Amino acid sequence: MRLITAKEVDQHLDWAQLMDDIATAHTGSPANTNDMLLDDPGTASGGGNMLIRAAWFAEGALGVKLAPIFPANQQLNPPVPVVSAVVILFDNLTGRPLYVIEGPQLTWWKTAADSALGARYLARQNAQNFLMVGAGSMASPLIKAHLIANPSIQKVQIWNRTEKRAQSLIEKLQQEGIKAELAHNLEAAVSESDIISCATMSEEPIIQGKWLQPGTHLDLIGAYTPAMREADDDAIRRSRLFVDSIKTASETGELIIPISKGVISIADIQADFHGLSQGINGRYSDDEITLFKNAGGAHLDIITASSLIKAMTQ
Repeated sequence: MRLITAKEVDQHLDWAQLMDDIATAHTGSPANTNDMLLDDPGTASGGGNMLIRAAWFAEGALGVKLAPIFPANQQLNPPVPVVSAVVILFDNLTGRPLYVIEGPQLTWWKTAADSALGARYLARQNAQNFLMVGAGSMASPLIKAHLIANPSIQKVQIWNRTEKRAQSLIEKLQQEGIKAELAHNLEAAVSESDIISCATMSEEPIIQGKWLQPGTHLDLIGAYTPAMREADDDAIRRSRLFVDSIKTASETGELIIPISKGVISIADIQADFHGLSQGINGRYSDDEITLFKNAGGAHLDIITASSLIKAMTQ
């Protein structure tokens, strides 16, 4: 069994190749997957969850992701990562563990490539203005992946509840050669953006549908429990809805809540990656508003881990 470090993950994964691998994997049979979310019994500082996700592909890949999620960690001094995880790949014939991969880094790559692939299918071809809502650990990889998926992007803005954190991210991106600027007003930034990526821990909608302009693509990542939301009912109602996985996305508050209120039904989801990767049209006109719910899932972690192993062994 081999331990693969975060440094190795960064060295070997590639945004464009990973998006292609995710798309290709969805042209085959769906993986057998199962998820479990353990609630904090009262011992975690500030509360937390333990996410356990497993996937087994007919083609052979077998693995599990173990991810404690402690939102209060970002308030510590110094801050500690909110997500601490490992991904384990097994031999599908014997069950022997083959690789243990540092999960946070792999999760960042998986999550960002997931959203960027969604935008590659759904955003307008000439999208130029990109808005990142949230300046947490996912913000930097999301920006990098979207820039690869949509090379027409010319302007990157970042909005965060605390501007200091957004400014810190902007400075780090600039050191890496990525120009970004601070968005002071969320409504104004949303209304002028072609692609909006939202990665927060919000339990109340922060994106209002009335702010969205024709042709906008909205990418939602943060809401991973039935109680969390990032976009209001109007945003859901005005958009053509797509998800990475109908199974996992339909378990998030982003969809559960508007479905329970009768705003939409499960039938309003146009397609997930299986449909999009097999030819279903995502966008019919430049005026449509598209919404992509990135809910993740063990199959995506295992696809990403497999892409990593392929890159390391070629």
